[in-house]
Amino acid sequence: MIKRISHLAILYAFLFGSAIFLQSCCDETIRIVGNGEMIIYNSNINDPSNAEGDITGTFAVYLAPETEISDVTVLGFMNSAYATSCDYDFANNIMQESLVLTCDKAFELGDITIAAGTDLIGLEGVESLPSNNSIGNQDALISFNDTFIDQVVFEETEYTFTINMSTNDGLDIVNSATAFFSL
Repeated sequence: MIKRISHLAILYAFLFGSAIFLQSCCDETIRIVGNGEMIIYNSNINDPSNAEGDITGTFAVYLAPETEISDVTVLGFMNSAYATSCDYDFANNIMQESLVLTCDKAFELGDITIAAGTDLIGLEGVESLPSNNSIGNQDALISFNDTFIDQVVFEETEYTFTINMSTNDGLDIVNSATAFFSL
């Protein structure tokens, strides 16, 4: 009887261990499905999610597209094993070359007037940076550094910035954010 119980215990331990191993090797696919959220914040703050107030110096524009996880195994021996790490695969990816950032109002940059609707990426002091805020860097982070701030003349008013970008499967992502500038 004890031998039979020990065999059942070993079998149970094997099945339990197998379930953890199989579930920890999950294959989750993330799909970009929408516009997500966009913020404009002063670059000197540590937590952009708490960004409030006027833009007063170097700043950044951040867009995190809406995503959904699909192809998650529903049945298994132990569904709580999803707490283990998984590799993330993206069903679609942001095409960084499609990234366009515009402003709704004209402003002065040095001796040049930048017209409303002009693509700002590539202007001196404006950089599209890799972001560490999301899985797989499937977001947009555009930084306006000191070189830009030293040359720019914004009126003290609200400006709306708009990001347009596309995924490799043809999804167009458009989002806007507004901030008050007092430089």
